Amino acid sequence: MQGKHIGHVIGERYVDNVEAGIEATSVHRELTRLFEDYRTSDVADLIALYQALGGSALDDRYHGPPARII
Repeated sequence: MQGKHIGHVIGERYVDNVEAGIEATSVHRELTRLFEDYRTSDVADLIALYQALGGSALDDRYHGPPARII
């Protein structure tokens, strides 16, 4: 599943299901599971990127006031 599917297809279907009051259906439960899987994998990728770029060393290097743009 790609990000473009979340907002344009699955997200709309999820909202439609909530508005229709059919959260107890197997289809809605499956959509919820897909969102949870997507959310978890998205966060895992960001954590992996953070660690690959230096992890906590980034915190020390970039902690401070923002750079001024001249």
